[in-house]
Parts: sequence; structure tokens; C-alpha cells
Amino acid sequence: MKAMSITALLFLTATVHCGGNSSGSNDPAGSGLDESSSMTAPDGAPDSAASAFAGQYQATWSSTATITSPEGIPPQSYTDTALITVTATGDTDITMAWQVGANAPSGTITFAVQGTSATASALGTGGTCWSGTLSNGNQQTTCATSATAMLVGDQLSQRQTGTIAGVTPEGVAYTGTYEGIWTGTRVTQ
Repeated sequence: MKAMSITALLFLTATVHCGGNSSGSNDPAGSGLDESSSMTAPDGAPDSAASAFAGQYQATWSSTATITSPEGIPPQSYTDTALITVTATGDTDITMAWQVGANAPSGTITFAVQGTSATASALGTGGTCWSGTLSNGNQQTTCATSATAMLVGDQLSQRQTGTIAGVTPEGVAYTGTYEGIWTGTRVTQ
């Protein structure tokens, strides 16, 4: 079966440790990227569950934030766009990285994938927080504390929850929590 025609769901579950990865490396993209691993077997199928995810995805974010400070702010909805780059770092590991809006690439989630190319589950092994300017002008740092991902063919869904801290263009500092989903389509493999 060709990688492009995978119709089975691939599931990932992760817990992300913002600010670093478990390898002890300071490399925000994760250390030990296996650039030599191929993406597909001779029959066109992915070499592994991890390689099935590899590529870049044009994605849209939809989320709701609960602001805990200052008090009295109602839940806030937010949308944005990003290019998500997924790198297979071996047969059982992937790293997702985000380039949100016009910001430089920032933030990663590393997943340890287990299972076959038809179904896979994983436990996160690290990650880094995202920092940048949102489309509403806020300067924000976003740290995922849990995440899941699903791939159907070339369609990626990546859910996450976590913490936010930022400053509005008017200089008002805020902190809180969020939950949201990235939905995207693979644009390169």
C-alpha cells in the first residue's frame, strides 16, 4: 500500500515536558535526528509508523483559553495558521515543530511511537515551548502539557492542552490554560 493511500488511523498520545527534551540535549528540535532513514519501503508503504507521519503540513489552529490572571476574563477563542514539520527520527520516534504565522519556527513535541503502520500509540519524551507574536498582536509563550495526534492519509489532527503566558499590545500581562486542535494537510513529504 502506498504511503499516500494509508486510510488506517495512526494515533499518538503524548505528555510534553516544556523547555527541553529527555535526552538532556539543548537542541530544541531534539537530538539524534536520523537523516538516513528512508521514508518508504520498496513496495511504497511507509518503513515505520514514524515515517508515515514525516512531512510538512499546512495547518489551522482553533483553541479556547481560560485566563486565570487577571481574574474575570471570559474564555477566549483563538485561531491561527502554521506550517507543521514532522520529522521521523527513527522507526519509533517523531518530532513535530511549528512555524506559526510570520514567526520563526519555535516549539516542538517529541513522540515515541509504538505499534504498526496501521495503528500506533506513543508517550511523549520531550519538547520545547512555543514563543512568538500571535495574529492578535499578543506576545505569548505556549507550553503543551499533553497532546495527541492522528493521521488519516495526508490529513493530520494534533490536539493539545497546556499553559499560556503573555502580554497584550496594551501591556496587560496574562496567564492561563488552553485546549485546541491543529488540523492540516500534508504539502510535502
